[in-house]
Formats: sequence, structure tokens, C-alpha cells
Amino acid sequence: MKWPLVLFLVLVTACGIYDFLSMRVPNCLTVSLIFIGLAYRAWTGDWWGGFWGALVWFVIGVAMVATGGMGGGDVKFMAAIGAWAGVYGGLLVFAAASLIGAAWAVVKLARLGLLKQKLLYLFYWCSSVFTGIRQPLLVEKTPGEGVPREAIPFAACLAAGVWALAIALWYARYVWFMRY
Repeated sequence: MKWPLVLFLVLVTACGIYDFLSMRVPNCLTVSLIFIGLAYRAWTGDWWGGFWGALVWFVIGVAMVATGGMGGGDVKFMAAIGAWAGVYGGLLVFAAASLIGAAWAVVKLARLGLLKQKLLYLFYWCSSVFTGIRQPLLVEKTPGEGVPREAIPFAACLAAGVWALAIALWYARYVWFMRY
């Protein structure tokens, strides 16, 4: 395993653990990940791939913040993953993180007794897309209120998605392909 990948996994794990414990992602870790990722991509000769990955995932993250889906630290963390993995690698990580986050949300909402209410709300909100009747956002937060109790630390899901993808790629490369 190359040392840049080890550094990436250590910093990603630190971001995930910090978000899990405090529902925040420190700027010192995410900004460092972005710059180190861009430097690594420049060193490997694919600076533009890292730049476009960071930019695309930053823009997608900003759009998700605007809809109330995540916080600002998650946006920078997504940009950092994009800087390292590129646009398509970031897409794989985002897909894995979304599945992990959805499973986590279902379990958390069931434990809080809010699953039925949120599923009905989600149904009405999705139906408003087709009918044109406006519905409020899924996670409503009043000014001055902290993190909603049903919120999921998405950077922790992103870190788990990075690890899931790393393990799947390792398995595909060293176990599955070596058989054939």
C-alpha cells in the first residue's frame, strides 16, 4: 500500500470519528485533505482530475446545504474526497455513503419513534415534485437551534463509504482477480 493512500485513509478516518462524536468536521482536516489531495494528484500527473473532482463535489455539496441536507463541514469533506478520488471515484464514495446513511437514518428514526412520521412526510414531499404543490424541507431547523436530533453525521458515512470502497477495490484486485 502506498503511503499517500495510508495518509488519506488516516485523515478520512479522523474526520469520520470527529463528526461521529461531535456532529462537526474540523476545517484543519478537510482543508488539509483538499490541498494534499491536489498535490498528490499533481505529483501523479492528473492535477485536473483532482481539481474537477474537488470542484464538482463542492458544488454538489453546496446544493445539498441549500436544501438542508447537510452541513458546511460535509461539503468541504466531499470536496476533499473529490480531490483524491476524482469525479467518478467521488460518485462511488457518495453512493456508498448514501446507502450507509439511509440505513443509519432508518434505524435512528425507528429508535426515536419518528420513522412512520418521516416516511409519510417524505412521501408527501416527493409527491409535491410531481404535483407542483410546495412542501417544506425534510429537516427544518429554527435559528438558534442546534443540530436536529434525527440528524445523521454524514461525514462519518462518507468515511465509511471510503473504507467500503477501499476494501472492495482491495478484494477485487488481490483476491478475486488472482483466482482467474
